[in-house]
Amino acid sequence: EMRGARRGRRERCRVCVHALLRVLLAAAICAPLAVSGAERAASEANARSADADAMQLGRRSEVQVFRVAVVMCAWGRLELTRLVVAHYVSLNRAGEERGSGTIEVVPFVAVSENGVEEALRPLVDAGSVAIVLHENRPLGRKHNALLAAVRDSRQSFDAVVVVGSDDLLNFEYFKLLRVAFVDQRAHIVGVRDLHVLELRDLNFVHTAGYRYAGNSIAATMGLGRAYSRALLSALNWKLWEDALESRLDRSAAMRVLDSAPLIARTSTVLFAGAAVGVVAIDVKTSLLSDAGGNNIWSFEQLIAATKLPDARLSVFRQLEDPRAVIEKAYGNTVWDELLELRRKMLQNAKSVERGECGEHSEL
Repeated sequence: EMRGARRGRRERCRVCVHALLRVLLAAAICAPLAVSGAERAASEANARSADADAMQLGRRSEVQVFRVAVVMCAWGRLELTRLVVAHYVSLNRAGEERGSGTIEVVPFVAVSENGVEEALRPLVDAGSVAIVLHENRPLGRKHNALLAAVRDSRQSFDAVVVVGSDDLLNFEYFKLLRVAFVDQRAHIVGVRDLHVLELRDLNFVHTAGYRYAGNSIAATMGLGRAYSRALLSALNWKLWEDALESRLDRSAAMRVLDSAPLIARTSTVLFAGAAVGVVAIDVKTSLLSDAGGNNIWSFEQLIAATKLPDARLSVFRQLEDPRAVIEKAYGNTVWDELLELRRKMLQNAKSVERGECGEHSEL
């Protein structure tokens, strides 16, 4: 009887164990299906939320104005400065014509003489340009005064683009800036390559950019380098050493790296250039120095510097048809105005040779 009782208990245990195993096996099979269903539900909910956010962002992008301050220092060459400033003002009209009217471009010009301010008077009176009166030297302090003016402006700007009074950037660059700063949350955007136009002989050359650079910021040209409002706020709206008279591009890069290292290291520097339709042009007038051309770097110096063994900048390549490149990137107006400026400068240069005129810095 005892042996029978033990056999009965073992049999009941075996049945219980088998039943338990069947339950566990069923749970093991069904659990992944339940989890998978939950994950699918969560994924679908997240997708719907992401779609809703994207649609909302799209609606905001349609109505929100992306404002860019283009800052430059001017000295002499009034006609060239007026041409450059008027070009940036015209980008607002170009944006409306191309369906990108939510981009607003406002030039801030630091001047040290009445001539430049008067040359820009119609644009200033129309509210299209902001004038900053400041002594010409040192250049670092003059540039920082521009940033202070942008900071204190009644308008809030999303980005600041740094150019010279002889530098041109086409509208494609500002479209790229909107994508970079709004959609991609970048803090620095720069031009990789560069075109240079020498007015007298209409020499037009192109360089692919720097061969090497110590950091990604310095790998971009100073012409057109753009900074986000958030980055400039982190730098207390000061990019350059006040006492500087040269190497301002390098100074700005080092300022970012030293004072905002986290932003500099975590924010990708985005590059623009001819490959994406951005045509940056430095207009040189140095061969007409007697007629008002005064460049920090002359055309000849720039070309010669790229041929040195340790040159950072890639060698320039001659382009045979400047008109085709410029009209494609800028339209007819800029090319026609450059030709008219060239005509005036050649005429005045001849007058200087004949001793008919004494001063032609207005060009």
